[in-house]
Order: sequence, then structure tokens, then C-alpha cells
Amino acid sequence: LETLATRVPTAELRTLAHFLVLTAVILPAVPNRSFTAFQINPFKIWLIVVAVCGISYLSYLLRRFLPGDHGLLLTGLIGGIYSSTATTVALARASKREDERSLSYIGAIVAATGMMYVRLWVLVALFAPPIARDLAATFWIMGCSAVTIGAFLCWRQSKLPADTDDGRPRDGSTVPTNPLEITSALAFASLFVAVLIITRLVAARFGGTGVLALAAIMGATDVDPFILGLTQTGGAALPIGTAALAVVVAAAANNVMKGVYAKAFGSRPVGWPAFGMLTMLAVVSLGLYLLI
Repeated sequence: LETLATRVPTAELRTLAHFLVLTAVILPAVPNRSFTAFQINPFKIWLIVVAVCGISYLSYLLRRFLPGDHGLLLTGLIGGIYSSTATTVALARASKREDERSLSYIGAIVAATGMMYVRLWVLVALFAPPIARDLAATFWIMGCSAVTIGAFLCWRQSKLPADTDDGRPRDGSTVPTNPLEITSALAFASLFVAVLIITRLVAARFGGTGVLALAAIMGATDVDPFILGLTQTGGAALPIGTAALAVVVAAAANNVMKGVYAKAFGSRPVGWPAFGMLTMLAVVSLGLYLLI
């Protein structure tokens, strides 16, 4: 233990200690019961903080210690675990500096969206297993297909004569200085509470139609808080099928918005193809869910 303490940087030990405080000290002490008419559960809210910090910390560790973490595909996969929207914007911006690697940037963006489907399904499974069972086939098919397409595009880029690898980082990524992103996690949890209240009000007043409209609106901004709020509502005020469809609609709207970001921030060889592929994924996901 003494040798480990001397070899591991102090900042890394401090980050680990902070994460342990969040998970092993604070989480067990938070009341695990519902309050107010909106059924707000402090334990589940803090669990969301822990989940966001944990995903951010895992992404940081992978980028910090895993060999070859500068690959665009790996950046897309790891970034998609945390936020496919932020990853799309970052990759699109970086693509303007490397037009010759457009296929790799498109592939990384698509792979990040594939990881989004997997991440969303895991989050839904944690909080609402019946909804997750209804979404399992659609989300896993979409996730695996998008990651496969992204990997193929990156592989295809590596076979082009113009692609040369001199060993330098090409994706413009940097290791985060704030691995846990506690401030972002707290803001995310606050947004979750607001969305939870709005979703319950809309579900009580307008039923399933209102929730589907809200899914399209919220999905275009930040899909995770809406889906997490919906999982707390789906089993009570909404049928499972309606709640699951709302999740699909939110993810589809989020894909279209990421396509807009790719077009706005990316180079011409990356922006339009990424917009087309993400929009296609949105349409296919809706069709696939309705067919299944």
C-alpha cells in the first residue's frame, strides 16, 4: 500500500477518494423514499449524480491509461458512453483541421451514437426494467449496427492511400482536468428533477400524446434527463408501450439534432454525410420499434 501510494499521483488518489465519498458515504445516507405529490426520491436523484460521475470517471481512466486512446474510433466509443452530443460537436469541430480523414470522423460520430443506444438502454434497465424489456431488441440492434458502421468507416479510411499515421494524436482530444464532473452531475440531477415534474404534469393532463410531443422537444436538447424522468413516470401514469415509444422518439430527435450540430460545426466532407447518417438512424429506429 505504501508503494502504491508513492507511485500513484496525488491528484489521482484525491479523485478516487472523492468518488468513494460520493458512492460509499453519501449515497447510503440519502433517504430512499418518495416525497411530495411528484414522487421525488432523493436516493434515486443522488444515484443519478453517482452514475454521471462514474461514467465520466470511467471515460477519464480509459483515456488516461489505455494504450492507443488517441484513435478517433476509440474517442467516439468512449465519448458516446458519457455524451454522444458533446462527442459529436467535438469531433465535428476537429474535422475542420483534417479534411483528409473525413471517413474516420464520420465513423467516430456514428459509433458514438451507437454507444448512446447502449447507454440509454442500460439507464432505462436500471430504473424501469419493464420499459427496458420493450426496448431491448430495438436499442441493441441500433447500437450494434451503428458501432459496426462506424468501425467499418474508420477501417475504410485506414485503407485509403492518403491516410498516413505518424503516431501523433489526430482527434484533438485531451484528457479532462475534472474527471468526476461533479458540477455537471449536480446540474444534470437538477434538470432531471425539473423534467420529472414536467413529465408528470404533462402525463396527467395530456396523457400519452403530450408525453410523445415532449419527448421530441426534450430529445432535441438533452435526452438523458427526459428519459430518466420518464422511467419514474412510465410505470405509474403511462402504459409501458407509450413510455417506450417516447424513449425511442427522444433518441431519434436527439440523433437529428446531433446531425444538425455535425453540419454546423464540421467540415463539408463530414457535416452533410454525418447529418444524413444520423437522420437515417433516427428514422430506422422508429420504424424498427414499430415493426417489432
